[in-house]
This record gives sequence, structure tokens and C-alpha cells, in this order.
Amino acid sequence: MLSGVILGALLLSVIGIAYADTYQKEEAQMIWKVSAYSTNSWASIMIKENDKNKKEYPNFADSFTIHVWSDSDKTGKDIKVTETGIFTGIFTANVYLKDSGTLSGNSILVKRGDYIYAYYKDDTLPSSAKVKSLDVSAKAKVKSSSSEISSINSFKKSEPLVSQNKTQNTVSVNSECQKFQEASKKYECEKQAIVKATIDEYKNKGAKNQIGPISFYNLKPVLQKSGSKDILILKFLVENSGSKDNVSLFCTGPSVCNYVVSDGSTTYRYSGQDFVSGNIVLKPGQSKFFSMTFGPAIGYGSYVDFKFEPSKKYYFVVSEPWGSGKILLNIK
Repeated sequence: MLSGVILGALLLSVIGIAYADTYQKEEAQMIWKVSAYSTNSWASIMIKENDKNKKEYPNFADSFTIHVWSDSDKTGKDIKVTETGIFTGIFTANVYLKDSGTLSGNSILVKRGDYIYAYYKDDTLPSSAKVKSLDVSAKAKVKSSSSEISSINSFKKSEPLVSQNKTQNTVSVNSECQKFQEASKKYECEKQAIVKATIDEYKNKGAKNQIGPISFYNLKPVLQKSGSKDILILKFLVENSGSKDNVSLFCTGPSVCNYVVSDGSTTYRYSGQDFVSGNIVLKPGQSKFFSMTFGPAIGYGSYVDFKFEPSKKYYFVVSEPWGSGKILLNIK
């Protein structure tokens, strides 16, 4: 099973990141919000699955089903996870960890020292993948005592990985990782090799714009339709290439975000973005990816529906304390 999961993850990683069915695909990620829970308490499960983000209009959050269980309740049950907002691609649910009595709703039976588990079969893989589905799972501990400490979990950074025409090069690079006997070490080695290849791809093929100490690289923007609504999806590689200090990119909310799209007369605020905790910190020489979506006005997101008109020019506008500038978007 482990080798199948690793193979599936690596095959997915050479395809890329996803927004619904018409964009590139990505591997789903699932975590329990913290590493350990007490009995008779709520446990929060989170799953990042952009392929289930259908972008339907009007603005409904999506949902789907996963399975949860424990060492003491091996049957478990199916529960529904619901998207945290429009276009977020992050889905959550709460599970009650009950140590006795009748089970109802989203509750499962647990004992101190148990592990709790969540499982989801990711079957929204691209047609070019050599596997039809990927097993995605997560586990957390039920505390043995009230003094046991738990830590907060977070998603691994989901990088947009190399395009399909890079597969052969990637396999060649990953052959260097065959020296590792442990599957987990081999997977991490191959994953890092693919990420490096992706960064090289963005730098070699992407348009570069320098704003202050940060280099912005972007490939062609993705323009989609959801009914009569236009949806613009942007993905950037950013690199701290000009500062010896850490540099932060801020976007904590629609009204407090240093990044917008403009056509010169109308400013569009994001409908979705993946700034973890509202900021991206770049150490000297460090590179990271981020995505932003511009679409229907959703109140807490964009305030004006994004509307594409071929006769207009559109710019990604950066307004940071460390630098300001505009990046021309080649939207077609």
C-alpha cells in the first residue's frame, strides 16, 4: 500500500496543481488540526482538495464525504467535509471523540491512547496519470493523560509541479534517489528533485518581473468560465533575490491585501488565495509559489465581479512596503 501511495503521489506531482476539473490536477492533502486530542472533545479534520472545488455559480461552498475511525471503533463512519469558502479548496469537519455511550452524528468511540484516522480516495486524477486513484489518510493521537501536549498541524506546501512534457527529465533526476532504501526518504528525495525542476521551469520559461528585492516569475494565466462568470487563476514563483533579510508578502484579507488585478479603471480583489496565515516569508535566496483567483464578487472576497474584455490590458498590481509595481498579464 505504501509503495502504491508513493507511486501515486509522485505521478501526480509531475502533473501539477488543480482548480476543479479543467485546470491542472494536484494531490489531495489531509490533516487533523492538532496532533493529539482529549476524550469527549471535538477533533477537527481538514483536507485540501482543489479538484473538488467546482467553482459553481451562484456562490455555493462544495462538500464531499470522507471516512473516519479509531483503534476502538474500527467500523467508524462516513462524514461530510464542507469547503471553508468559495474557491478555497479547503474542506473541514468536526468529529466528536466519545469514550462511552451511544454514538450519534459525527461521533466515534475512542479510548485513551488510541489513534484516530481519516481516509479519502482521491480519484480525480488527470487522464495522463498511470494510477486511477490515490489513498489519502491522516491520523492523530487520543491523549493518554490530560498533561500530554499536542501541537498544531499544517498542510505541506503544495507546489505546482512540472508539466507533462517534463516527465522524462524528472524521472532521470529522480534516479539519483534510488540509493535510499526507505520509501519515505526516497519519496522526499524525488519530491525535492521535482520541485527544483519546477522552479527551473518557471525561471526558464516564465516572464520575470523585479519589484524591490523580489523576483516574480509567472507562466500564462488561466482564464475559465463558470456559467456567465469569468474566473482568472494566477500562479507565481517568487524569490527573495535582492535582500539579505527576510521579506514578507502580505495578504491577510480582501481589504488588507497588497495584491490586486486592475484593468486601469477597475480594481479586482481576490476570490481565493493560498497565503498561509496571511503572509509568505522569503528568506534570502528562497523561492516559494503562491496562487490567487479572481472571479465572482463574494462579499468577503472580491467586491467586483472579474470581467475579461479582450480589448483591455490587465495588470497584477503589487503594493508592498518593500516595493510597488505592475505586472502585465498575458490573458487570452
